[in-house]
Amino acid sequence: MSRQHNHCGLTPQERSVMDLFDAGLGSIGIARRLALSRATVSGIIGTYAHDSRKADEKGIASGSAAYLAAIRAAHPERCMAGAA
Repeated sequence: MSRQHNHCGLTPQERSVMDLFDAGLGSIGIARRLALSRATVSGIIGTYAHDSRKADEKGIASGSAAYLAAIRAAHPERCMAGAA
């Protein structure tokens, strides 16, 4: 059984779900609009959606920790003893 994919590698159904998700519709609304089960919609969203805020938060925390470590190494006199 072959699945038809568009140029981005998504099936037409996956593209429709993600287009509606990107437009701000929730999984229940998408399921109703496309006559799909919530499980199908949730599976597609879970596979393809990316929450950039989580990635940004991890990157910021990592960068902040590295920056703080560099300051402590270069200027230990500026850092309080025992501070995390």
